[in-house]
Amino acid sequence: MRLLGKKELKSLMEQKDSHLISMYIPTEKAGRETRKNSIRYKNLLGEVENQLSKTDLSPKEISEILNPAQRLLQDSFFWQHQSDGLAVFITPYNFNYYRLPIKFNEEVVINKRFYIKPLLPLFSGDGRFYILALSQKNIRLLQSTRYSYREVSLENIPTSMEEALGYDNLEHQSQFHVASRTGKQRGDVMFHGHGGGEDDFKEDILRYFQRVDKSLFKILAEESAPLVLSGVDYVLPLFRKASSYSPVLDNAVRGNPDEWSAEELHKRAWEIVEPYYKQEQEKAFSQFKDLFHTQKTSQDIKKILPAAQQGRVGFLFLDVGDHKWGTFFPDKNQVKIEKERKPDLEELIDLSAVKTLSQGGTVYAMNKEEMPVKSSVAAVFRW
Repeated sequence: MRLLGKKELKSLMEQKDSHLISMYIPTEKAGRETRKNSIRYKNLLGEVENQLSKTDLSPKEISEILNPAQRLLQDSFFWQHQSDGLAVFITPYNFNYYRLPIKFNEEVVINKRFYIKPLLPLFSGDGRFYILALSQKNIRLLQSTRYSYREVSLENIPTSMEEALGYDNLEHQSQFHVASRTGKQRGDVMFHGHGGGEDDFKEDILRYFQRVDKSLFKILAEESAPLVLSGVDYVLPLFRKASSYSPVLDNAVRGNPDEWSAEELHKRAWEIVEPYYKQEQEKAFSQFKDLFHTQKTSQDIKKILPAAQQGRVGFLFLDVGDHKWGTFFPDKNQVKIEKERKPDLEELIDLSAVKTLSQGGTVYAMNKEEMPVKSSVAAVFRW
């Protein structure tokens, strides 16, 4: 199970080689439509092979590069369990893929670096966030965007309190029931029977969450995406106490998450996350509008790309569906745009995004109608 976080994105951006292959495929989640997944993938592999045949690679070298990708076609279980999109990255030495909650257009790019622009909506205004559903019997983690979600497999995380603490019978260790008396909120707990009562039981839950957090931290290492908790009132502060993951939002989806589908959890969580993202994006939009028609903004890729190379781009806004093919000459700070796509040309908007992110700038990848101006790219310069 591979999650795509900032660490993985950085690794993709930094790789350089002669023939790096980036593939993006829209996938179906369920039903008979999942049959299309492997067919689309097979067709794109055929396009990759065709493009590579026009390079200096021999048929044997092409076969060796694509062999791991070809083997994936035989995994029927894999193709029946997809998210909204599949991103595949192939080098002469490695083969990686990510099932992601974002719908891609079918696309293949072969270049000296990976093509990462279709991934960027996961890292901008409608970007990724996580939902952690907490209960004693079940733990669920969802990787989400504004419009979609996927449930993350938790093979190495104890998903129940009984599993984590090794109880033969949890109820015999500490019995409790949900109080419904007047003046008590749903989710308040009354304890009776064995052990030391409420304090002991809360200590057990805390230990359980510490186990969960230890495993969860390995999955979300070096992540900074917001995390929305879901659970009854008494478990939320206990998890916050146990958690070592800092971007946990203050608001939570309150109630018993076992009663909700992943779709319902996602809907409720986005209502919490939306203001978080909207506030940051509105600040960037406002700054662009305030500086519009000054030398601190531009809509010209010929100015933006050299500025990104120099670390001058603070905010970059781009239309994720548009392309500008050409060549960048960093020694001269010159950009040459071509009308047609040809082998060895760079996708210049994508390159601007890579340079901006590498220099600590912020990229907002969006649809054409969401752009702050009628342009496929715009920037706010730091100086």
